[in-house]
Amino acid sequence: MRDRVTLYDLGVNIHFVKEGEIIGPDSKSHQKLMHDIKLVMAKNYIDNLSEETSKGMQEKAEQGLWPSFAPLGYLNNRDTKGIDIDFKRARIIRELFEIYSEGISTLRDLTRIASEMGLRTRKGNTVSRSNIHKMLKNPIFIGDFIWKGVYFKGKHNPIISRECFETVQGVLKNRTRPRNTKHKFAFRGLIKCGHCGCSVTSEIKKGKYVYYH
Repeated sequence: MRDRVTLYDLGVNIHFVKEGEIIGPDSKSHQKLMHDIKLVMAKNYIDNLSEETSKGMQEKAEQGLWPSFAPLGYLNNRDTKGIDIDFKRARIIRELFEIYSEGISTLRDLTRIASEMGLRTRKGNTVSRSNIHKMLKNPIFIGDFIWKGVYFKGKHNPIISRECFETVQGVLKNRTRPRNTKHKFAFRGLIKCGHCGCSVTSEIKKGKYVYYH
């Protein structure tokens, strides 16, 4: 519908080769009317297709099957309609969870380790720190998943144990708590990043300027 308005404003002739029709500024009113009706029918088809797709994905989720493209560490199985473990990446992900559960490494450290161990996305890119953070919080690696804000018990095999996952959640929670310092900052620990979920911290520059990051 947006394209229709744009093309009409340009005042050009649109050639529909398959239908043997030309729609332009000089077209008859009934031609424009039929064209608009076809546009509305096409939009209805797309909207209906989207609804049916969404409904099918919701039904899969309720059956305990991950309804979308497999996340890092898993592969889609066309036969079972579920996901299987990608053992090459799963081995690295399991080790990353175990390293972080020790409470010594930071997210920056873990991102570097993941890169050194060869963890890559399916496009061959390195995994960013924000995605590492999301990965550590994702219950899909223990056999469950969250779909549209609802927690589901999954049927796929877990990559890590629930004990390790809970330990990692505890480490993440402690890391986002503001530490005590000699300076009192008004907004320290109050805001969290909408991208990675980490708390916004503060520091003093040149002895008097307060910076938040």
